[in-house]
Amino acid sequence: VLILPKFDWYTGSEDITKMLEPDIPVVFLDTLDPSPAVVNETFQKLGIITGNEAKAKEYLVFYNNIFGSIVSKTSLVNPEERPRIFFRAIGKTSPDQITTYGKDMPWFQNFLDAAGAHNIAGDLPISYGDIDREWLLEQDIDVIVVKCWGERYPGVFGYSVPDREEAIKSADEIRNSNMKLDVFSNTIAARDGNVYLLEDSMDATQRNIIGIVYLAKWLYPEEFSDLDPEAVHQEYVSRFMEADYNLAESGVFAYPPPETV
Repeated sequence: VLILPKFDWYTGSEDITKMLEPDIPVVFLDTLDPSPAVVNETFQKLGIITGNEAKAKEYLVFYNNIFGSIVSKTSLVNPEERPRIFFRAIGKTSPDQITTYGKDMPWFQNFLDAAGAHNIAGDLPISYGDIDREWLLEQDIDVIVVKCWGERYPGVFGYSVPDREEAIKSADEIRNSNMKLDVFSNTIAARDGNVYLLEDSMDATQRNIIGIVYLAKWLYPEEFSDLDPEAVHQEYVSRFMEADYNLAESGVFAYPPPETV
């Protein structure tokens, strides 16, 4: 069986199915949307497909407890008072691209909403694409989050990075270079140092709950003073990836680390 993430905007799913079935069944599951109803359905199906229903139930308890603890606080924040965030996805082909997610990417809106953020690009008629720089210069931006692919920055982000000290040095350079960009340098976010880096698998994968934890801690450090994002991340790695792996010795996933902000 081939299990793939479900992308509503992706046009190649039928081609994949025709090429592999009936010899290899192809299943598309929604691993993007962090909404509990979607996550519960997805992992129940995944448990049945893989013969791991008990583990799927265990993960859902973990997920729902964390999601509920975050949303119980962020849902109390008036929408007009939520931090105005610009989420920059650095292009895989060019580091000069300014791309983001718009209103046609509902799973991403749910991701930010859970963390208590307001997406300034949330009304743009795009799913994912380049942003007009003049439009961006006119926006009030409280927080900038830069999504960083490991392919773009080898040796910096992800689980396979061997030298954490060097990874952190590189992450600091990436952060500073973003803060100095003409479209960001005069924003409230850059002025106050509210510019953060997030490894790419922390939003558009089944690890999105970890991304929500990191983001909520950045945005509301006082409300989540007792929340340790790296401890939550480590529990996920140890319990559900079943890996003998120490995050303290790996690459960067969120920078600066929320607990030090």
